[in-house]
Amino acid sequence: MSQEEFETTQVISTICFDLVRRGYSLDEIRSGLGNTMSAVGSGNGSKLVDTQDLLDEQKRLIKELSDQVGFYCDK
Repeated sequence: MSQEEFETTQVISTICFDLVRRGYSLDEIRSGLGNTMSAVGSGNGSKLVDTQDLLDEQKRLIKELSDQVGFYCDK
């Protein structure tokens, strides 16, 4: 595993642990990660993806999920 891959894995792990502490279920987190992976696309010619772009997209999707959960829980 390259240093960049290790650092990316660490960031994703940190975000996931933070989400668990906030009360998200593992199924919700898995779904969010699955959506991110689908957005990146493993079946679109297997093009390489910039790690920062992947992290930015992950943060955007997690914020979107967080906003949705906040909206429904604050009612």
